[in-house]
Amino acid sequence: RVNNEGSVYQRKDGRWVGQITIDGRRKYKYCKTKTVARNWLKEMEKQIDQGLTHDALSITVKEYLEEWIQVKEMEVKPKTILQYRQVINNHVLPHLGKEKLGELQPRKILLTYSRMKKNNTSDRTIGLVHAVLHHAFSTAVKQGTLGRNPVDAVTKPKYRSPEMHTWNDTQALAFLSHTEHSRLAVFFYLALHTGMRIGELIGLQWKDINWENQTISIRRQVQRLPGEGLVFVEPKSKTSKRMIKVGNHTIRKLLAQEDRVIQLK
Repeated sequence: RVNNEGSVYQRKDGRWVGQITIDGRRKYKYCKTKTVARNWLKEMEKQIDQGLTHDALSITVKEYLEEWIQVKEMEVKPKTILQYRQVINNHVLPHLGKEKLGELQPRKILLTYSRMKKNNTSDRTIGLVHAVLHHAFSTAVKQGTLGRNPVDAVTKPKYRSPEMHTWNDTQALAFLSHTEHSRLAVFFYLALHTGMRIGELIGLQWKDINWENQTISIRRQVQRLPGEGLVFVEPKSKTSKRMIKVGNHTIRKLLAQEDRVIQLK
């Protein structure tokens, strides 16, 4: 049979079979009714026209995602890979892992989101699942394994960012006053006056300070990785690499801190 040629027939045991030829090889689907077999065949014919391959029908979602994550390890930061793995292992594989990649329907994905919601999974986590699946299956489309991304037909879950509760000037000054004699006083001061992330603050080195121009350069950050502990990594994004202008008061505090560090050596 040529590619995309299929048929439906009934077995002696009463089951209906849909069969189709793809990439020179036959694919079978056993169904309880003739209607289900015909619907499957129509869907396969449609997807083959869009570029579906036999490989996509031969591997499971779990097998594909394992291959995908191995490639991503060479492209993205370790902490991002950790987040991908957590999302996939905790939320994707229990629901979709055994599905054949090429047969995964938008309805199955939507049902997964619904089940997660019923299990009190946060909207943010469901949104992460949606993003990871869309990214992974987009790669399969680009590689020619899938003809279409099933996540494209699924509405992105709504997510409302939680309302931020920030200190006012009075509260911030009260905190700095209370921690004035702490060994982390300068750390707290920089956090409130520059807006640097915790990882960026921990990653600061003396060479990042330009005393004459009164600037602090963000060149790295510290992250905690499983099995490795605290490690230096590149900033979160290109825009995270930046230079922060500070005032005379901040420079004086940093000079005093440098003196304290020297005395401790």
